[in-house]
Amino acid sequence: MKKMFNLLWIVVIIICNLAFAANAAVVDSGNGTITDTDTGLMWLKDANTYTAQSWIDAVSWAEALVFAGYDDWRLPSALNADGSGPCSGNNCYGSEMGHLYNIEGITAHGSQYPFINIQAAPYYTGTVYVSNPSWVWYFNFGNNVQNITTGGIRPVLAVRGASPPTIPEPISSILFIIGGAVFGGRLYLRQKIFKGKYSLGLS
Repeated sequence: MKKMFNLLWIVVIIICNLAFAANAAVVDSGNGTITDTDTGLMWLKDANTYTAQSWIDAVSWAEALVFAGYDDWRLPSALNADGSGPCSGNNCYGSEMGHLYNIEGITAHGSQYPFINIQAAPYYTGTVYVSNPSWVWYFNFGNNVQNITTGGIRPVLAVRGASPPTIPEPISSILFIIGGAVFGGRLYLRQKIFKGKYSLGLS
């Protein structure tokens, strides 16, 4: 019984680790785009496709972009996923580019894979500074800073909202496998008890 219980815990731990890895992954789609299976967002793989002369130039470029069969590209949002913020300073993991840096580990000075050509520079977002709409938010993949800028020449990275990834939901997958393991364990124990009764001459 103790061995079976330990086996079930090992299965649960393995599945949880696999579910976490599957839930926090950036995947090369093979067509010049990257899909973040954690957020469902699709990004351009080449993070230095275009350098904007101004924020208006960046917005216009993203809105006019047609790539990989999609025409609904935009600049990333500096807001958190729940619509709050924007966060300013370091460790702003709730914004779309902040998520790439802080959660997925995509940086200009570290691991860029599967992205290429990420610049250690402030990237324009599509979010204006509420207190002064002539200022806009940026995210810097070089130093993990999200802040505001008055404009200037900046790199841009286009993103689009993608459909939810077609992978099993981690929680439902875990429950399914745990349920199967528990059922198998109960069946195993019943067989052992059944065999034990007959080996003792019991009926």
